[in-house]
Amino acid sequence: MARKNRIRKKRTFSALLKTRTVLVVALVAFVLVSVAIGKEVLRRHTINQEVTNLQSEISLLEGRNDELSSLISYLKSSGYQEQEARIKLGLKKPGETVLNIPGQTAQAIDKETEQNGEHQDAQNPQNNPQKWWDFIFARN
Repeated sequence: MARKNRIRKKRTFSALLKTRTVLVVALVAFVLVSVAIGKEVLRRHTINQEVTNLQSEISLLEGRNDELSSLISYLKSSGYQEQEARIKLGLKKPGETVLNIPGQTAQAIDKETEQNGEHQDAQNPQNNPQKWWDFIFARN
């Protein structure tokens, strides 16, 4: 009798698996699980991409931090402080003579002379009439 019950249960189970309702429920469950897995894969990809972007941003910020640390150490150096004291405050060492040009710093004058080409004139001296001749007739 126990054997008949087992056979009957097997038939009932196999008959249940063959029904369309079970097949549809299994297919819907498979689709739902597939969609959930797809969403999880997409979420992980997005997170990994964000982590990569943040790591590159970290490396950029660390580089900028190193640059700023170098700048801070330079600004704290005695050489820089002495240079700034000379330029901004007009200080001098004992035995030095300071030449103070009103309205302009020495750096501004150097930049101005380089822009005007006066630096080249010092290397290639010409008299004034020759300069005018070259200017009027555009000889270089």
